[in-house]
This record gives sequence, structure tokens and C-alpha cells, in this order.
Amino acid sequence: GLTRLLGVAHLVPWIPLVAYLALRLDSDSVGPQLTFAAMPFQWAYAVALLSITSICLAIDMVDVWRWYRGERYRLGSISAACSGASSLSV
Repeated sequence: GLTRLLGVAHLVPWIPLVAYLALRLDSDSVGPQLTFAAMPFQWAYAVALLSITSICLAIDMVDVWRWYRGERYRLGSISAACSGASSLSV
């Protein structure tokens, strides 16, 4: 079943991706800097990707933190529903 620990699978690849995109938008340290003036479509794509990935990464970090703090229910199970962690799956 699904548990909050599955967020770790996203942390491993997404943390380096967020770092890489932030560095590409801010400096030349990992490749040519993406600027709006030089490459508007690539810049917009990188900004959108960085924003969406950062939001998803934050949600996964919260889930992993909740698992670490003791919410180790299988999501959709009776015990998870009784604790308010998730609703029952059909």
C-alpha cells in the first residue's frame, strides 16, 4: 500500500534538479546562464519547471516528515481513516 515514505522516491532526483535549475537561472557555474533576453522560451520553461518541482518537493518533504514523526499508516486503510490521515479507499 501507499505510505508517506514514498515521498523519498521524489526527493532523490528532484533535489538535484531544483539545484541545477536554480544555478542555471542564476549563474554560469553549471552551464550557460538562462536569461529571458537571450532565450525567452527556455527561460520560461525552466522557471515553470523550477516552480512546479519546488512545490511538489515541498509536499513530499512534508509527507516524509509526517512519516518520520510516526504517521506510518497505509493510506486508505481503516487505521489511517480512524486517525484522520486519509479517507477509506473503495
